[in-house]
Amino acid sequence: MIRCRHRREHGFTLLELTIVVMVLALMAAVAVTAAGSQDEQQLELSEIHMRDALDRARALARSQRSPHAVVFDESGNRFALVDESGGIVTDPLTRRPDVVDFTLPGAPQRIEVVSADFGTAGTAAIFDAQGVPLTGGTLVLRRGGVTHTLSFEAATGQLILAGS
Repeated sequence: MIRCRHRREHGFTLLELTIVVMVLALMAAVAVTAAGSQDEQQLELSEIHMRDALDRARALARSQRSPHAVVFDESGNRFALVDESGGIVTDPLTRRPDVVDFTLPGAPQRIEVVSADFGTAGTAAIFDAQGVPLTGGTLVLRRGGVTHTLSFEAATGQLILAGS
C-alpha cells in the first residue's frame, strides 16, 4: 500500500505573524518609554544637585555665621554657591569652584534653567547667618519636552517639585 504524504507549504500562519507583530510593538513601546524617561532622569539628577547646593549653603551659613546663597544663572544654565561677598565657594572635595554648569561634561546634560525667581532676592536663594532662607521662590527647569517647576519653601528651605 502506498501512503500519500501531504507536503505542508512553507510559510507562517496568521497566528505566528500576529505574535511576532505584538512582540515588536511591545519592544517599540519599551524603547519609546525609555527614551522619554531619560529627560525625567536628567531633570531629577539636576534637582539632586540643586538640593545639595541649597543644603550646603544653609550649613555654611550656620557654621560660618554669615549669609550664603545659591545663585542661578538662567542664560548660562548653571548655578553657583556663593558667600556673603558674592565670591564662589570652593568645593572641599574637588577644590574647585562650587558651580554646576549644565553645559559641561559631568553635569546632567541639556538642562535648561528656564527661570529662577526668589522675589526681592532675584535669582538667588539666600540663607541668613542662622541658615534661614530670606525668601521662597520658584525654579523652572526643562529638558527636551519635559518641564519641572520647583518650589523653594521659605519656611522649610526645601526644594519641592511643584508640577511638571
